[in-house]
Amino acid sequence: MSIDLKRFVDVNIKKHVPATVVGIRDTVVVITAEGSSTTPVDVSSYSEATTDLAGMTTTLAYLKVYFDNGGVKARVIGDTAIADFATTVAGLDDKYIYVVYADTDANVATTYSALKTVASSRASSSTIYGINEKLILARTEDNTDTASVKNFVVKYSNVLGAEMTIAAYLSNINVYREDSVYDYMFTSEVLTAEELSDTAYGTCITNNMNVDITLANAVRNCGGNCKDGADLVNEFCLIVLHQTLTEQLLILLSQKIKNTTGLSKIYAVMSQELDKYLVSGYLTTDKIWTDNDLTVTYNSAQYTIIEKGTALDNGYVITILPYESLSDTDKAAHKTPPIYVIIAEQYGIRMITINGEVI
Repeated sequence: MSIDLKRFVDVNIKKHVPATVVGIRDTVVVITAEGSSTTPVDVSSYSEATTDLAGMTTTLAYLKVYFDNGGVKARVIGDTAIADFATTVAGLDDKYIYVVYADTDANVATTYSALKTVASSRASSSTIYGINEKLILARTEDNTDTASVKNFVVKYSNVLGAEMTIAAYLSNINVYREDSVYDYMFTSEVLTAEELSDTAYGTCITNNMNVDITLANAVRNCGGNCKDGADLVNEFCLIVLHQTLTEQLLILLSQKIKNTTGLSKIYAVMSQELDKYLVSGYLTTDKIWTDNDLTVTYNSAQYTIIEKGTALDNGYVITILPYESLSDTDKAAHKTPPIYVIIAEQYGIRMITINGEVI
């Protein structure tokens, strides 16, 4: 009769599967009054959407524009009035960065105003920053709005769901892929171009609205900015950077780091993460800190973060205050010293001017 050895020694070795951090945010969230349930429905193609969202006419029109322009994935939340948009957005997971509200042509002005109000409120909130910021996408048929609103992205168009071209573009950005981050300006799109005079076009651009026009025998988006004038792609990538850097540091914290050795590991992890954004094209190496020396005061002592004239040769500068800057209270709370990161974003070239002489 044999005796089971596991009575004495029970070994069950499991391999460690490292946590993975991804560099894409490929899902747009479409919030709509259509449907009878707020339970999210995820779709990866227009064909799938026509089956899973049958009868949701306006929502399907939005998704048609999205998938026609190469959109990757969409999450649809139905049965939600525009008045509940802000609450629904606040409840979304951080990984869902860009959000639209699918509404009919008849309501375009009302919906635009409501979305601008939500974006303005979120921008002024002290609790919404970094990893939980979101881009609110909207459409307008009036190009005269001069309001400057952070993280509010507008498409001037008479096409229902035209703002979904913006969502489609963002869904294909992968900050971990080499040379993959490009300006949205001049992107070729599947959308009916607007017939605009030079004056009307100039008004769109001045007011930081995106608009599709026929240019060089193709329909292309012009503008490329958020409503506050910030470069759309740079703003999107900055939100993603906040998220991936947070995730990488949380993985590091799970390893129980401590003291000065821990600070070195934090610096290494941050550098490795930021290097990916340099390779992807989001960061650039040709900028210099031209402002005065940046100093901070911590626990009654002053420290220099970066000096005037410092070249950002790596596309970024990381400054961790010395371990000695911590107070006894800080140490008891197991804090790190403050860490400061300065990055040099890449801005695309949008105009080429050649002045020369024909000889």
